[in-house]
Amino acid sequence: MDEKIFFADSSVNHFMKKLNNHLQNVPHEIRKQHIDEIKADLYNRALSLSKKEDSEDGIPQKVMADFVSPHELASGIQHEYEHEFDHHHRANQTLMKYFPVFSTACLGALSLPIIMGFMNLSSSLPLLIFFCISNLWMIGSKRILWNEPTLEYIRKMITFSKTVLVALPFAFFSIRLIMVQRIEAFSAYYLLLFLTVVFLYGIGLSRFYKKKHAIIKADV
Repeated sequence: MDEKIFFADSSVNHFMKKLNNHLQNVPHEIRKQHIDEIKADLYNRALSLSKKEDSEDGIPQKVMADFVSPHELASGIQHEYEHEFDHHHRANQTLMKYFPVFSTACLGALSLPIIMGFMNLSSSLPLLIFFCISNLWMIGSKRILWNEPTLEYIRKMITFSKTVLVALPFAFFSIRLIMVQRIEAFSAYYLLLFLTVVFLYGIGLSRFYKKKHAIIKADV
């Protein structure tokens, strides 16, 4: 029996989707490993059954009827790695709090020269370094548990960051305008530069989110 035909069957496809949903709290690498093993087992059963049957019609349904339910499979996997999952979840919740603090806060603080009318390199450089480190950490960290809840948190964080990082420089520019009663070239050019950086940063975050989302959806 052709593998693509087997997994395209509605009963098999429904089973794999339910299994993947039940395993959303499992670290990505472990979840993918088990799903691949289960898919291989299902297809081997289909091949064995096709050798005994005169027709391939109904083989996917017969294989699924004799297989363990997605809920039971997921429960067994989660129980096997219970302590490891608890560690991952605690670490994940703690680590994900760092990103909006170091990323959004640092980039937002870099808009302070708009209200000051000049840039202090000695104070701005550490903020720029922390901003770069926080983003590199999120992109490259192996400790983050990438699943649907984490991605939903990232999606909300992206929306929040865009709102704050656009509103803040305009607020600073307005305050500076009130203070000096004129438009200063430095503040105006810095505002445009900052908004350009925020725009590009927002595009980068959105692409990162879509990439992670596609990886998780491709598990099945």
